[in-house]
Amino acid sequence: MQVAFQLHSADLDTNFIESIKNLFKNKDIEIVAHDDEDEEKRLGELLEYTYAHSKPVSEEMLFEALRES
Repeated sequence: MQVAFQLHSADLDTNFIESIKNLFKNKDIEIVAHDDEDEEKRLGELLEYTYAHSKPVSEEMLFEALRES
């Protein structure tokens, strides 16, 4: 099971921790934290990489690929 929480750091308290413990009772879990600015930077890098490594296709090639699938 995977659950994502988006909240302000001030909202982290013992109640939050207890709710996670109850949700994942007796299981190993991984907790990853990052700020929203970090996410926007990674998205920008991903878009730049995708653009740099993309190959333009014609409308005809697109329709041909759709017909094949």
